[in-house]
Amino acid sequence: YGNAFLMVADTLRRAGDFDRALELALSAVKRIPHAGDPVEFAARIYSDQGRVVELKHLIDSTFAGNRVKLQVLLGRAYRKIGDTERAGKILWGVLQQHPTSQLAFEELLKMYYSGQNLPAMDRLLQIWLQYNPNDSRSREMLQELRSAAKAESSATPAVGGEK
Repeated sequence: YGNAFLMVADTLRRAGDFDRALELALSAVKRIPHAGDPVEFAARIYSDQGRVVELKHLIDSTFAGNRVKLQVLLGRAYRKIGDTERAGKILWGVLQQHPTSQLAFEELLKMYYSGQNLPAMDRLLQIWLQYNPNDSRSREMLQELRSAAKAESSATPAVGGEK
């Protein structure tokens, strides 16, 4: 029953009718309060639109849905409205409790990359690799980041310039 709601809601979302998609998802949340998919669907729309207040209310008023995913969506919503400090706190909190959360890791990485915060990316990758040592892609990314930083620092002229 809930899946039928979500199929129609997703069709509406893809067509750009976010209000009606959200209305259907929230209707499914009320009718099937134990189902997580409608909660996560509505949370994704709120997050994509930066509707932090509504998203927090949804998270606080329901017990269904993947709580890690919902917190990551809240962090994403804060990032969407430009509050990267609060977004970072939420996402780091998720990683502290769930150090293998790919969702939280990727969201933080996107935030740091888009803000060109290379020291934070380095720190994030280091910590991630402590808990996820087999992530070869992240290991390569850290090596590339450090190589680029080293190349950039050696190409920068000394303070005061040459005589």
